[in-house]
Order: sequence, then C-alpha cells, then structure tokens
Amino acid sequence: MASFTDVQTTKVGSAGLVLLPGDKSQSPWIQNLVKDTDGSWIPRFGLKLIKDYSARIAMLGSAYQPKSGIQRHVLYVVTEEPKLYKGSLNTIASDTGTTPHASLTSGDFSNEQKNASVAVGTSDNPTATEKRVCFSWQGIGGFADAQIYDQTGGKVQTGGGADVKGIPFAHGNTLCFLQKATIAWTAYGNAYDLTDFDSFYTYLPPEIGEGVGAFYWQEDVSYIIGTTGAAIMQGSPLEQSLRFRVLTAPPAALGSAACFARCRDRLFYLAPGPSIFLVGGGLQRVDQPIFSLLKGNGDVSNYQMFYDPLIDCLCVAIYVSGGPCYTYLYSLAENKWIGLYSHADNTRCIGKAVNAGGLTNSDIAYRNRSPFATVAVAAGDLLEYYDSETYGDDTAAATNTAFPVALETAPEGAEEFPFIDKQLLDVYVDGTGDWTVKVKTRDGGGSYTTTTIGTVTAPGWVHASSSSPVYKERIVRAEAASASGVRIKSMTIREAILGG
Repeated sequence: MASFTDVQTTKVGSAGLVLLPGDKSQSPWIQNLVKDTDGSWIPRFGLKLIKDYSARIAMLGSAYQPKSGIQRHVLYVVTEEPKLYKGSLNTIASDTGTTPHASLTSGDFSNEQKNASVAVGTSDNPTATEKRVCFSWQGIGGFADAQIYDQTGGKVQTGGGADVKGIPFAHGNTLCFLQKATIAWTAYGNAYDLTDFDSFYTYLPPEIGEGVGAFYWQEDVSYIIGTTGAAIMQGSPLEQSLRFRVLTAPPAALGSAACFARCRDRLFYLAPGPSIFLVGGGLQRVDQPIFSLLKGNGDVSNYQMFYDPLIDCLCVAIYVSGGPCYTYLYSLAENKWIGLYSHADNTRCIGKAVNAGGLTNSDIAYRNRSPFATVAVAAGDLLEYYDSETYGDDTAAATNTAFPVALETAPEGAEEFPFIDKQLLDVYVDGTGDWTVKVKTRDGGGSYTTTTIGTVTAPGWVHASSSSPVYKERIVRAEAASASGVRIKSMTIREAILGG
C-alpha cells in the first residue's frame, strides 16, 4: 500500500508574479485574463460589436486621415465576398461597401484566413487628398505577383496604366512593393503619381529566393522574408544607398499565404515545422512551449499573426473549422508565451487587430477612460472593439455572451516535473467568483485527460478525492465565466509524493 512520504506545495500565479524565477511550474498560463493594477488577474475587456458582415474578414487595416473633412482614424475592411468597407469607428457600420476590382473574387480566399499586407502612402498635400492605403494578399493568384488594391477598391497602377504588383510596405521615406525577385519604390509623398515608377527598382539577393513579406524596422532598415531565407535591407532607395545583408535564417513556411507580423521593433514569422522565429537584434526561435499546439492545422493560411497594441503581444491565431479556435499570446515585455485568448463563440477566431484611434464612438470627443484608445478586432465575420465596460463578447447584435477565463500551471512546467508518482490533495483558489478546479493528466505523452475536482466560491479550498488520478504529469486549472467582479490572485496546490 502506498504511503505519503512528502507533501509538496506550489503557488501558481501569485498576484501575477513568478515566486521563484527558475521554477516555471510557478508561472501562470492564462486564458482570457489580464493583470489588474494590484497584480491579480481579471477578465480581459469584452468585445463589442461594430458590424456582423456575415462573411469572414480577410483584411483589416487602419490609417489616420488628415484630409480636411475626415481628420480621424479610418478603418478598412475587406470581406471574403469580396467587398470593401471603410469608415471611422462611428460610421463604418453604416457603409454599404464597394465591390473591388473584378480581379479579386470570392474564390481567391478558399474559405481560409489570409494574411493581408497593408501600407500607406500620401500625396504631396495630405490635407487636400486622403492618404493612399495599399493592400494585397501574398498567394492570391498562385505563383503570379500579388495584385495591389487601394482604398477605392481599384487596382494600383502606374502613370502609364500598368498594374503595380507585389507586397506593399513602407521603408523610411519610400513606399515599396516587393515583387518576387525585385523591390520597386516611389517617394512616400508620391503615392498617387507613379509615372516613372517602373524605373525605380533593384534586385533581391538570390540567396533568399523570391520575396513573400517585408516589414520596416527602424532607421531605414527593413526585413525581407523570402522563400529560401531572409535579408536586411538598409539605406535609402531615393539616395541610392540601398544595400542588403543576407541573414542565416530559415525560410518562411509557404502554402497559399505567408504568415508574419511586425510587433513594435520586432518581426515574427512562421517557418517550416511549423516553427516561429523572432528577428530583431538577432534571430531566435520562440515557439516553445506551444510547438505541439501548432502542428496538425492544415494549410499555413489557417494561421494568422498580428500585433495587439492593447496587450502588447504577438498574437498567433489558428483557425479550426467548427472550432475551438485559440489565439496564443507572446508577451513582448516578458519575452515568453503567457496564454491564450478565445472568443465567447469559439468557432470564431480572433485573427486581426488594429489601432482605431483615441476618439469615442461619437468621433468628436477623445476617450477619457481605459483603454484610452480603441483597438478594433476581426473575429471571423464580426468587426468588434475592446470595451472596458463589457464583461462578455457580442456574438450577435444585442447578444452579449460570457467567455471562459482560466488560470493554470504553465504547460512548460508540467513536462519538467520529476518522474515520480504524485497525488493531488487540494487546491486553494485566492480571489472572488465561482471557480471550477480541474486536473489535466497524462502519462508518457499524448493528449491530456481532464477530470473535474470540484467547485468553489473563492477564496476557498477544493479537496481532491482519494481516487483522483496519480500520474507523472499534471496541469491544474481553475476556470470561471467572465463577469464583473471575477478575479483570481493565485492557486495554492498541495500534492503528495507517493512511496512504498
């Protein structure tokens, strides 16, 4: 008969801090939670509906328009119909939309998520002419150069009427277009006048293959992602000082689209494996511990990467037909994966986010409460925004639904526990609200088996029964439904080491 030889106590997520920095088992893994000012965890801001398009959102962009009569942030949405919608937070819901150029069809999207590249140029008088918002999708058109469209829904063309193709991106004082083996450019303030555009181009280094993505970093430095590698582009094309430095880096993962995101001064991209690499002051692989969660999700077009400025995280969204869909969060401040977000309707994927400016819904007053700026979000076919006074997500007009919130032991910690038999004794949930405590167990790898231990109105204990599973690996999870007043500071886990 087994006997208790020792009792271990682990405190997870204590006020959002790691008790022992070297012990990952004491780091929390969160779902739909954010830190409050006292360090405890509360539900993230809810998502308030702007418009249900009844067709998945294939592109979400924003730009501040200084033109007289606009002078505000404008959102740009392209749905899979396809149709282009634009307007401020206050007006976009009433926009009836524009049918883009006939070269863009619903078949181009193939019921997958697509990664649109968006870049903004301007005229020589931006207060008289609105900024030009250029966008394209790498992979649409097969192996041909991507078609580029602007905020009118029409194609971007040269002064001679030829189509401009490629991936648009800003670089210093230029608006650039990545075209397979070349990069073409025009002056940033010359976005509407491309008369001599064809004469301004250079070739990419052959070592990186054909270009599939590019992001401006800082001080006339951009990163170019290719089919066989990556390179740094430095200097100013207008001053004829452009040069390239090839990086020792893996290529981008390619399917019908490439997957990458610029987050502040760092660039992340999806490489074969799938794996995730960080470029910025060096090259680093950063997909642990979520590597196993990335596999088995079909085409790379099922992946989205984007930067969420509200939580300062790289977000990796994986679309799964029929759900559940999760968006994994890499904290730029903590340089680690901290958890995930999910929509209240988990068949919808939180797949895109942009800054929509500091004005309220009225467009005439600045937002004077948290978060002080508006972040618009694409969740499947819904255009929504984070609202600090909403404790659930709108799944339809006037239908607000609670989303699951949870804190659990970090997944990378579970696999590092000693290979000894343990039995869960009890769990103390410190916080407020009604929480359900579960244990996820496995032996020898593979999928976890989830067992409900009990429920508690926090703060309080949940005592495990004597028949609770005994395994070499375990993750303890406390979960609740989002609501005003729900809060969790930490879990205290007591378990016995079993000996003969």
